Amino acid sequence: MLAVGRVLIVLIFRTSDALAAAYGIAVDGVMVISTFLVGIVAVRSMEVEYAVVIAVFGTLGLVDLTFLSAEHAQDRAGGWLPLAMAAMVFVRFDTWRVGRRVHSNTCAKILCRSISSWNVLSAARVAGTRDLPGGSHRFVPGPLLHSLKHTSVMHERVVLASTAWENVSVCAIGGV
Repeated sequence: MLAVGRVLIVLIFRTSDALAAAYGIAVDGVMVISTFLVGIVAVRSMEVEYAVVIAVFGTLGLVDLTFLSAEHAQDRAGGWLPLAMAAMVFVRFDTWRVGRRVHSNTCAKILCRSISSWNVLSAARVAGTRDLPGGSHRFVPGPLLHSLKHTSVMHERVVLASTAWENVSVCAIGGV
């Protein structure tokens, strides 16, 4: 697939100048984004003061933006490709993010209505333990709801396992 994409790009652009324009915009775009993200890491993780981050990374960002704006003169020569691909990736990721949020909210509402409408206590009990990994401690796992809905059977013991992440450092900073 990658090889086919490369061959198509070479056939579409036809000249190395057009490919160079696309490459230049892609590299300058990565430089701008990387400068911005390293500035965020410096403030949040490394606890560098805002004034220092703005002075250092603001200056670097302005230089990178100058290069990027100079490359935009070559949009017609081939610079449109990285911009179009970046727009497609952004739309796909943003659609995924919004869809996950909407789906999560919808599932939570359905969960509350479903549990209140089902009589879980009257479900037939079977011997044994059922282990259900769950993504969040706030929601009942989908497989449990699905099996209750369709079979009205519940095991004697149901173990709901979820993972909680904690931000704990493993070693002391600056020491052994």
